[in-house]
Amino acid sequence: MPTQEKQPLHSPNACPSEAIFLVAQHFKAQAIVCPHTLQPHSWELLSRQPLNFSEKTALLAQDIAALQACSLLSRTLGIPTHCNAEIFSLMHLQWLKAARSADLSSVVIEIVERNDLLESPAIFERIGNVFDELRRRGAKIAIDDVKLTELEIREIQAFSPDFIKIEDPRIAMEVRKFHAGKVIAELVASELLAHEAIAHGADFMQGFWIDGQTKNNPLQAAR
Repeated sequence: MPTQEKQPLHSPNACPSEAIFLVAQHFKAQAIVCPHTLQPHSWELLSRQPLNFSEKTALLAQDIAALQACSLLSRTLGIPTHCNAEIFSLMHLQWLKAARSADLSSVVIEIVERNDLLESPAIFERIGNVFDELRRRGAKIAIDDVKLTELEIREIQAFSPDFIKIEDPRIAMEVRKFHAGKVIAELVASELLAHEAIAHGADFMQGFWIDGQTKNNPLQAAR
């Protein structure tokens, strides 16, 4: 029996079931849920394969694939989808070309915690300009793994992200002194941590315990 040729991740004509199948070959989905209902507000795409963060070429290719997968999945399922992006990817012409050819209307771009390049004023300004363009194209912006370092506070004040992601739910109230958007408590690995995130005012939650509570993960059936 001949094998069916795979459609690319940016396939404009894929139906929902095709989009789910294509994306599930490369990524797993983790739900970002509303705290009180545990219903998915959005999904974050995570690589199925371990990533070598010293291999920049491979990371760039991964970031482009994640962006295209997010665009495809959010467009066909009608729910926001998050993808990570390294700072050097955001400045790379290949990544920018992919972003300019994608539907970003329900895509959330997450700056990862490996953001030391932003210590450079020139790069900081350049990334701000990239975010301005992405927002004009409909994307939203998130900052991942915020611990309220001096650099992160400058990012929050300059970039006005739509979402802040925190691993320690106890800093949610402190984040709100600098941030008017939504706070996502991540790495919620137990019911106790879920209650703690709610008590400290997190707007959304994600993590391994949430995975166990979430029904009908769109990528689970396609694994």
